[in-house]
Amino acid sequence: MRFSEYERGRCILVTGAAGFIGFHLINRLIKDDWFVIGTDNINDYYDQRLKYARLAELGIPKVDIEYNKLIPSRYYEKLSFFQLNLEDTEVMNALFDAFDIKVVCHLGAQAGVRYSLENPLAYVNSNVVGFTNILENCRRMEVEHLVYASSSSVYGSNSKQPFSTADRVDHPVSFYAATKKANELMAHVYSHLYQLPTTGLRFFTVYGPWGRPDMSPMLFADAIMNDKPLKVFNNGQMARDFTYVDDIIDGIETILKSGPLVSSLPDSLTVEECKTGPSNSLAAVYNIGRGEPVNLLDYIVTLEKALGKTAQKTLMPMQPGDVVSTYCDVTDLARDYGYKPSTALSAGLKAFASWYKEWYTGSKPLIAKEKVVVGRFPFPSVMNWHYVWSCRLDRHFGLSDKPDELLKCLIATDGFDEGLSAIDLAAWKAYVKGFALKFGLKKTDRLFEVGCGGGAFLYPLYKLGYSVAGLDYASNMVQMASLVMPEGSFVCCEASALDATDRVEVVLANSVFQYFGSLAEAESVLINMLNMATRMVGVLNIPATA
Repeated sequence: MRFSEYERGRCILVTGAAGFIGFHLINRLIKDDWFVIGTDNINDYYDQRLKYARLAELGIPKVDIEYNKLIPSRYYEKLSFFQLNLEDTEVMNALFDAFDIKVVCHLGAQAGVRYSLENPLAYVNSNVVGFTNILENCRRMEVEHLVYASSSSVYGSNSKQPFSTADRVDHPVSFYAATKKANELMAHVYSHLYQLPTTGLRFFTVYGPWGRPDMSPMLFADAIMNDKPLKVFNNGQMARDFTYVDDIIDGIETILKSGPLVSSLPDSLTVEECKTGPSNSLAAVYNIGRGEPVNLLDYIVTLEKALGKTAQKTLMPMQPGDVVSTYCDVTDLARDYGYKPSTALSAGLKAFASWYKEWYTGSKPLIAKEKVVVGRFPFPSVMNWHYVWSCRLDRHFGLSDKPDELLKCLIATDGFDEGLSAIDLAAWKAYVKGFALKFGLKKTDRLFEVGCGGGAFLYPLYKLGYSVAGLDYASNMVQMASLVMPEGSFVCCEASALDATDRVEVVLANSVFQYFGSLAEAESVLINMLNMATRMVGVLNIPATA
């Protein structure tokens, strides 16, 4: 996507785009017509395959991603992704220089209480140096509003319930919590010195589909479904303010849309006027949670019901750095932004369990499979044709209801032509028909093409009455093939994920083997093709012009 396209609309930067909350937020924002730039370093703090699968759902498959390179979404014209490290000052500065960023939602950070005990430097780099880069660029580029993730962990071992933003938070009990408290103080200073509106959100325990594998829902579900002992810390005598992710996203989106509550920016503010608190300064901090603590054992019972299986519970002592209870007061957020979480625990865990069983134990490609990088691809209602054409051919034209014009479109989109004027339709159709005659294809044969693209080769056969199917790793190409050949069957995945158990008479591959990364990968695909075909395998090399 060209940088200049962002000048036509509001642009929001969302860091932590491959993370749990960042992924859900971007899903919401792109539906509300924001220009979105998502960033993430996709580190290995937890299973990277889950992070890549989230990005793939946004139309950013792993095969496209490179460090410090802008990657347009294959689904959404107004979404791009940039893999970077927050602590890389030069790259961060260049990113802010390139785009007219109006709002920043900073969700990227090194997460985890227990891991901070093992690797504190990772938290300094990401959470302190990285956050400083965010603040500096927001100041430098006069960003309208910075919304950033704090954490309920800043309350430490506070015994007062519910936790309130008016409580003192001077004694964190983990290094992670200390970095989050530091973020609040740093934001406060920038609001005071530079009149930068900042809003910090102290997240409580968030759960839902696509959640982190190191958080309780995933850990518990994995133990329950795989008959592993479920470790229940502090003998189950713990409580958490479990908040469903959609409720969190509702709150964040409302804040982003409404903007900071300060209607006019004063020339200067005193320290007293800049006291961190809701609605009375440029630096606000809110709790964001459900406001209803749930006993850990009750939570497990509800999850057992959602999964349809009983856990093998093992009671364990309290862990260092953890706290017994987190329960928040959301009065300020409700008053200032109308925040009102509404998802019941049973409904939220039911949605989570449904996703978990589909992606980890169901019939869909499992995230746990290394080779299924792209995962399943939903077909959004708004198809991003212009992205395909501008990226592959730098041409723009529309689909026609006339078969010959449509075939021209498919040939050009698949990249087989050397310009529209070079397309010889008669030669192309003769080539495809000649293939069918030479190899004795029968009208009862089912044809499957590996790397089918938009269907330039299959479409003439489809019009001749053949049953066709195929796969391609480019989601927009699969969308096109599905649209022009509605009776065909097309899937979006890498060729290495070819399911050889789904047998058909004829399996084809046209000019795709040169794209494989290694000879071993090409050999594996060819073996799968041979296993899949019951009668014939065809490996073709279509010339640039027919």
